[in-house]
Amino acid sequence: MRTSLHRAWLGSRQLLVGGRTALLALVAFVLTAAALASSPPLGALLLPVAATANRKVATSERRRVGRLLGTPVEYRYAPLLDAATSARQGYARRWLTIIVRTLAARSTYQDAAWTAVHGLLGTALTVLVPALWAAAVAAVAAVPCWLFVPGTSAAWLLPTALAPVTLLALRSLPAFAHAQARLSARMLAEPAQARMSARLVELAETRAGALAAHSAELRRIERDLHDGAQARLVSIALRLSLAERRMTSDPALAAHLVGQAREGAEAAMGELRDLIRGLYPPILADRGLVTAVEALATRSPVPVTVTVDARTVERPPAAVEAAAYFAVSEALANVAKHSGAGRSTLDVDLDDERLVIVVTDDGAGGADESRGTGLSGIRHRVAAFDGSLSLSSPAGGPTVLTIRLPCTAEADPL
Repeated sequence: MRTSLHRAWLGSRQLLVGGRTALLALVAFVLTAAALASSPPLGALLLPVAATANRKVATSERRRVGRLLGTPVEYRYAPLLDAATSARQGYARRWLTIIVRTLAARSTYQDAAWTAVHGLLGTALTVLVPALWAAAVAAVAAVPCWLFVPGTSAAWLLPTALAPVTLLALRSLPAFAHAQARLSARMLAEPAQARMSARLVELAETRAGALAAHSAELRRIERDLHDGAQARLVSIALRLSLAERRMTSDPALAAHLVGQAREGAEAAMGELRDLIRGLYPPILADRGLVTAVEALATRSPVPVTVTVDARTVERPPAAVEAAAYFAVSEALANVAKHSGAGRSTLDVDLDDERLVIVVTDDGAGGADESRGTGLSGIRHRVAAFDGSLSLSSPAGGPTVLTIRLPCTAEADPL
């Protein structure tokens, strides 16, 4: 009995929480209906406001339903106005662009339909919950009155007879809550075709970013070889040629030139080692990602505390390890160059399916990907492996950079 009452209470709470979004949905629906029913000038002003309200309420309901059902309900809205368009157009043109995009967006009609259904149904269920609990209390109280109190009116007979029905209805409240959540999830979910189209666009952008990063890396290697090792090898060849010609006439000069050539060869070998280390660090190949990022933290000018939670004995794919290593290297370099931090933390969370790296610093904050601090390069690097990057950097700090990479299969960005 206690378990049934507890479940009934949980179901009631879920319906009441849903009732809050139902009331907001009802207001948003009324606003949408007013925008459609108004004269064109007033409707043109109200429509974007109503669509924005619908989006906000629907987004709130998606979060609630996702928590209740244990499955995220996602929808990627197209922006009603992008920064580039906003900068080029005047106020009237911007508003006209918003209206046109609002009317063209499928989400406008999908959200409006949901606000109508959820606003009416959710409000009705919200009213039903306290009514059922009041009826249940009255029915339970009526039983002893009708059975044991002498002279009790026959009017108590009806609530007494309805007691089992009322308690059964209370017991069904969790089912009502889940049915309402499933209905909202179905109505608010992004259509499969739209998800596929968005995914294709994302993959095309990711592939373009990976190709651009690959081309930039090839140009960097070519530049380093041309300006570094190649120039030193040419200098070595010239010195050895000159030493060969002076071997008989000036042995001391020849010996000096050979010594310079040897020093140049050693410097060239050092540059080649650095170049190879930049392609795939030997410590990463030999010792694995955890040891490699710990070595990065040790070399950082800012003190870094490393925390590792590895719940697998298998190493991630080599390409994923390399992407994570260079992302951490760039992130720690950003901390040292731009943050003004006194301390930093590096958290590595690894299991069989995913790798999550969180870099936090206590610097001044205000990091902005658009200012060219290497964050866009990290994003392109991890996006090539279907990974993601998120940044939180309020003014005054702290800055938190989170990198997520899949580890389920050998990845190839190309």
